Amino acid sequence: MSVAVHEAWIVGPTTNRAREELTSRAEPFKSHDLLWRDFFEDPSQWCDIRKGKPGAAYPDFKHKSTGQPLWIDGCSDPVWVIEELRQRGMAHDEELRKIPPKDLRLSLVASLRACARAKDIRRGMRLHNDISKLGLIEKCSDALVAMYASCGDLAKAEEVLHMHSQKNVFAWTALIAGFTRQGKGRDALRCFDHMQSVGLSPDAVTLACLLKAAGSVKEVDKGWRIHSEIIKQDLLKNDIVLGNALVDMYAKCGALEKAHHTLNELPFRDVVSWSALITGYAQHGEGEKALDCYEQMLLEDLSPDAVTYICILKACGSLGDLNKGERIHEEIKKKGFVKKNLMLGNALIDMYAKCGALTKAKQVLEELPARDVVSWSTLIGGYAQHGQSEHALECFHRMQSEGLIPNEVTFSLILKACGVVGALNEGEKIHEEITKRGLLQGNPVLVTALIEMYAKCGALGKAQMVIHELSSKDIISVSALVAGLANQGHSEHGLHHLQLMWHEGLLQDGITSAHTQEMYGSARVNQSGY
Repeated sequence: MSVAVHEAWIVGPTTNRAREELTSRAEPFKSHDLLWRDFFEDPSQWCDIRKGKPGAAYPDFKHKSTGQPLWIDGCSDPVWVIEELRQRGMAHDEELRKIPPKDLRLSLVASLRACARAKDIRRGMRLHNDISKLGLIEKCSDALVAMYASCGDLAKAEEVLHMHSQKNVFAWTALIAGFTRQGKGRDALRCFDHMQSVGLSPDAVTLACLLKAAGSVKEVDKGWRIHSEIIKQDLLKNDIVLGNALVDMYAKCGALEKAHHTLNELPFRDVVSWSALITGYAQHGEGEKALDCYEQMLLEDLSPDAVTYICILKACGSLGDLNKGERIHEEIKKKGFVKKNLMLGNALIDMYAKCGALTKAKQVLEELPARDVVSWSTLIGGYAQHGQSEHALECFHRMQSEGLIPNEVTFSLILKACGVVGALNEGEKIHEEITKRGLLQGNPVLVTALIEMYAKCGALGKAQMVIHELSSKDIISVSALVAGLANQGHSEHGLHHLQLMWHEGLLQDGITSAHTQEMYGSARVNQSGY
């Protein structure tokens, strides 16, 4: 250590300027950021002289070789240093209290944001505890709300907000965004009402989150209220993201004319605007309008992206428009999208399968650089839908040979194929696999597919056993059994199950009523002998 620095410590300078002078006179000179990084890289090279120092001007640490000094409460310390010291147990509450409040707050807020990014709620809770001890809750409450919301603890985020941040738009937005991410759209909209009740106006970010929430729960009236707020604040002229969110909200709510009108009113629009509208039309069975929008988008010299292509392929499939689908496939191939996007590859398989071009659908699947359970299930569904059950079973076995695990959709499709060709043994193996994985309970679609398979294979006893083994029965699965019994000429058994269904409180729907009439007629014929 240099003599000059040693003497300066003995004299005991008392100002920040003196501290800086000490630092600059130590050799070699480094910035505070670099010095702290050196310290954390190897703390053994530094002396901890906190216990013996006579005053605040004396450093907390000094380098054993160079004599470089460091102060925990240094005015030039980077904000990350305080949290790092605290994490390592090297800074205690009484020392943290000596740090200028502004610097300490910045450090703690930066640390909370790091927790939010890393979804590290344990570290965030420890920070919350430290902040509380230091009496800085009010100054850090917004960051605390955002941290809890990002980490998924929305109850805690809301608790902190109501205690400390009710007048802060940032905190409300963080909570609303958290509810929206978790699919709790109604809670997000409830926050909007509460936010307005305390006199706060949402900003563009808040409004975009609220539009997503309204779309997710199909609350078009609430969406219109949010739209009115956007108009009131005149936000659309400079914010294309907000404009796109509006189109998407109306499309998801099924208000397609309003979505189209909103798009036409936007001061400018992009591929996202058009894709939102095309998706709405495609998902609500209006394929022709989806194709019209696609053509209009091309006329505006906008280039479709993968999302646009996925939606327009859905429209082609719903319309059975193979020629249009093939032209779009050619465009996709020119752009090389399929090699990079499995969802787009699966959309192509689906389009060809729905159009009945199963050879082409299989070719697309074979050419995919990677395929998943959705790829195979889509092709299996196409074969099953078009009566090519043998090919469906073949695909099912190939999928399993590739190490892919069937899901509920795959099982329901392959059971349909088994029923068509009377593959009872294969169906029983699939039943065993479904039971082993615990997929039947609470899955009426799969239960119905299993019952229908057994009924079509003539194994009515097995079909009845499926019903009896269920912890809870529903009208769809019982109706499937009743239909199977009626079709196989076992009307009396069907009537028995209808009586059981009545006693269990399951109401008859139209289909079951039709089977009831059919079975009563069959039973009377059997009794009279005619």
